[in-house]
Amino acid sequence: MTTAKLSKSLLSLVLLAGSGCGILHPYGRPDTATSGLYRDVATTDSATLANRPWQQLFTDPQLQKLIAEGLENNRNLKIADARIAQAQALLAQSRAAFLPSLTG
Repeated sequence: MTTAKLSKSLLSLVLLAGSGCGILHPYGRPDTATSGLYRDVATTDSATLANRPWQQLFTDPQLQKLIAEGLENNRNLKIADARIAQAQALLAQSRAAFLPSLTG
């Protein structure tokens, strides 16, 4: 192969490779409605069934009496309530270490 043929082949290869990098049509960003998508006040109602007291869910008086009796006599619930109170007292005690103190 001669130098002229080699240079023509190399030039056509470079032009072919370079034309693949070009964009035929300029890019146009699609129109997207973005109003109301970020940091806007939510207009939906956020009340759920979990926020309602159980007396509103169960309206039968006999069932309400049984549920109240079950909650009153639930030992596990009383133990959990005592543990929560204990943890809150320990938290208050540990936070007191950060308060200033008077020493003689």
